[in-house]
Amino acid sequence: MMGFHFLYYLENLVGKSSWDKFIPHYFKTWSKKSLDSYEFKATLLDFFASDEKASKALSSVDWDTWFYKPGLPPKPEFDTSMVDKCYALAKKWESPDYSPSLEDISGWTANQMIVFLQQIQLFTKPLSPSQSRVLGETYKLLETRNVELSSRYFGIGLVAKDESVYQPTADLLGKVGRMKFVRTLYRKLAAADRKLALDTFEKNRDFYHPICKAQVEKDLKDGEEK
Repeated sequence: MMGFHFLYYLENLVGKSSWDKFIPHYFKTWSKKSLDSYEFKATLLDFFASDEKASKALSSVDWDTWFYKPGLPPKPEFDTSMVDKCYALAKKWESPDYSPSLEDISGWTANQMIVFLQQIQLFTKPLSPSQSRVLGETYKLLETRNVELSSRYFGIGLVAKDESVYQPTADLLGKVGRMKFVRTLYRKLAAADRKLALDTFEKNRDFYHPICKAQVEKDLKDGEEK
């Protein structure tokens, strides 16, 4: 944690554009080698020696404090504007009366969509089936090829008992083999439509890695016993 804070502090000190030039130099210099803190310091100062502004900024660094002082460093100021938008939109979806539009996510990155969907997954009260359908239709989540997005949306829909995502979930499980997606979706699909989950697994069981297959098989068996 302290290492991250220190690097973030240095990046802000010299400026992001200058720091981005240093990163490839650092990796090229130390590729397939190890270094200690002093060598990192020397590499950094040497790189910025010809940059008067950056060099002056680095002269203010209290290296001994950063290297040796115990405890946590001062809390940095992060720009949370992008994530704040995700939280704000998710908050609106807590109301069954919210009327969304595609403009809600205009200019958003995929990571912002992930944060937004994760917030909805944390709702104490799941979305209704109709809300789930509107979510997918409005934000084009049924059309996305980004599995990080579709898997989360399908998870939301399965918990909501939105039947419009059942078959798309089964279809996705025949195309994706990563256990982080597969196990979660099978558990939720089994809770919503056990027969479809079992049929989907039988159809695709040889597609999965043996470890993944064994874990899903166990999950489905455990679900049957409950």
